[in-house]
Amino acid sequence: MPATPSTPLASHLSSNGAKWEHLAQESPRLSTFSANHSTHFSLVSLDPPITQAVLSELDIPRLEKDLVLRHHLNFDPRIELRVNTQGPQAEKRRERAHKYWHALAAEITLWLAHCQRTAACPSRRPLCIPLPQPGPKGLPQGAFQRLPRLFGAVRDILKHSVPSKEWPVIDARLDVQFLMQQLEHGICDFTALSDWLGSFLRRFCSPTQDRLLHTMTSAIRLGVENAERDGIVHGLIALFEILQGMNLDATNLSSRKLHSTWVEDTIAFEQNDFLRRIAHGWDVIGAQMWFKNLQEEDEESRKGLWILAKALTEAVIFGHENFPPTLTLDYNRLRALQVDFHALVYQAACRQTFEKTLKSIGWTGKISKRSYTELFLRVAVLISDPGRQYDYWQRRGPVALEVVRAAYTVCNNRELPTSEHVKFAEDCLGHCCDPRGRVFEDLRINLAKSLKNKVDDELCAIDDLTPLQLMRRRIPRKPGYAVQSEDEGLIHIVMRTSHIAELHWRIWGPILYEQPMHVGGRAEGHTSLIGEGPYSQRSSP
Repeated sequence: MPATPSTPLASHLSSNGAKWEHLAQESPRLSTFSANHSTHFSLVSLDPPITQAVLSELDIPRLEKDLVLRHHLNFDPRIELRVNTQGPQAEKRRERAHKYWHALAAEITLWLAHCQRTAACPSRRPLCIPLPQPGPKGLPQGAFQRLPRLFGAVRDILKHSVPSKEWPVIDARLDVQFLMQQLEHGICDFTALSDWLGSFLRRFCSPTQDRLLHTMTSAIRLGVENAERDGIVHGLIALFEILQGMNLDATNLSSRKLHSTWVEDTIAFEQNDFLRRIAHGWDVIGAQMWFKNLQEEDEESRKGLWILAKALTEAVIFGHENFPPTLTLDYNRLRALQVDFHALVYQAACRQTFEKTLKSIGWTGKISKRSYTELFLRVAVLISDPGRQYDYWQRRGPVALEVVRAAYTVCNNRELPTSEHVKFAEDCLGHCCDPRGRVFEDLRINLAKSLKNKVDDELCAIDDLTPLQLMRRRIPRKPGYAVQSEDEGLIHIVMRTSHIAELHWRIWGPILYEQPMHVGGRAEGHTSLIGEGPYSQRSSP
């Protein structure tokens, strides 16, 4: 049992007697607030937004069974878990958290008022000022409903996050019953508790959490000294962010050691998971029919993998958006491939415009690779948006100016671009980059033909590779896709498309696509493989 802490808040309050006498006169208003706040917040959760139950989703045994994470690891071994801040579920969590902290602020207000009264009249503690419906300690019944659970949540998270030899210290400093007794008597030293938590957590947190630790301790200290509930609440919010970050860091560190094992076991793991879902009613008849139609349309009577790869390649080229449910986990990857291929076509059109502009200026020399790279980089920065959509057609005016500037650089012309040259480049760019124009279509056909041939070659090269070898075969992607040549860009698209096709076929070929059609036994539900939880994955920088 920890020793009874000092009471800096009580000392601070008692040193301002006149001020607290005035506050004591307002006690009926505070009493009414404290009596009604439990009813007002009756629908708000008693538990903090982050508890050990929530953080248990980060436990390695649960991650080992996470279908989405296990699948994504095949395509990005650097993947890391992060807090999911997007989507409707994340918005609901933020709303629940806001309501919880607002409700907790009411309890802290009651505690601060109670400290003021006990500090002003120590001889009559704790019944200095009568309160409605008093409990055995002089406070309204149910005054503190969330604070004890908050202390318990912090204790449980800490015990789950640190070695067991530290548990006795945690149990002693976070003895919920003892802390509540101190609260009810107005002698709980929040400052000392937060300082201890700060020094304790600093031993186990990464250095990136130091600023947040300082925020937590300083906010609580100032909140207690100035009797401001908002400061205390701000510090408590920072505390739970630290606890969550500490668990995320520990999980990412531990899971990285298992990535190779998880990837190597991808085929068997996903087949077992999908078969279980099918047995529970997940309808995949549409996906089977989709593949059977592809087989019937294939004029070369090729093997199933090549039929699948051809379908995915055409989806990348033509921007198809409708995929069977069996490709749900790869949907975003396929959509990204479509954007990247479309960007390559635009880049080829920009290259053609650049070459024609140089000819119009009178340049007959050789164009260096560096000149192309610098132009594509400047143009990519100019027209790319957060969604990585490259639109030369809509922004051909600014792009044309960059083309002329690049052409002047090649010609060693230091003058400002003339309107005549800019107009020529803009007209040429409009002609080459019109998605409905013949030039743009020819460029797409040429790139598509090269893409299909390279995909076939890549499938032959990776036919005997294990999932782990497939993952390691991928070329690291350069930052800024448009600074690569069309050949480099095609190689990346080829390897990613082939990887998706190869892995998808090994998983679904034996259990669905090569099986005879069986229509019936449909069941509702199980329409999505992806659940929106509090945590999601991202690629580490």
